[in-house]
Amino acid sequence: MATAKATQPSANEEEQLPLLELKTPPDITVITDIGQLDELTDWLDEHPEFGWDIETTPLRDFYWRRARTMQFGNIEKQFLIDLLGIVGNDAKILRDSQGHYGKHMDWRLKALIEKLRPYLCERKHKKVGFNLGFEYLSHYWLFGIRTRTSMTA
Repeated sequence: MATAKATQPSANEEEQLPLLELKTPPDITVITDIGQLDELTDWLDEHPEFGWDIETTPLRDFYWRRARTMQFGNIEKQFLIDLLGIVGNDAKILRDSQGHYGKHMDWRLKALIEKLRPYLCERKHKKVGFNLGFEYLSHYWLFGIRTRTSMTA
């Protein structure tokens, strides 16, 4: 039986490998108020490709799931939207404003979604993430928007 032997890259090979150097931690902006969104949208205007994530309550029944945060960014800059802060730290409003395809959204969440709609729903922006189908379903069910990904050749 033959066994594979692991080899170390030579010094010359190591020099040729591109290194990904992470900033620890990245520059993080926490958004808790609609008035802070301009910094995020200005950044999104300058970055046609961005990471995108949503965090929800971990319930098995998707009907009762509710979003708590949204995140946009790249390796250098991150924007974390605290949805509880957006609705004035009222957990009941945050819970009751989501689901049913955005039918009962609080005006502050509507303003947030409308501000983000061009970046999430137009194909000119490339969204990067893990299991973006979850982000799509969550945004559609919770906020009533159908997000789009960029076209690939």
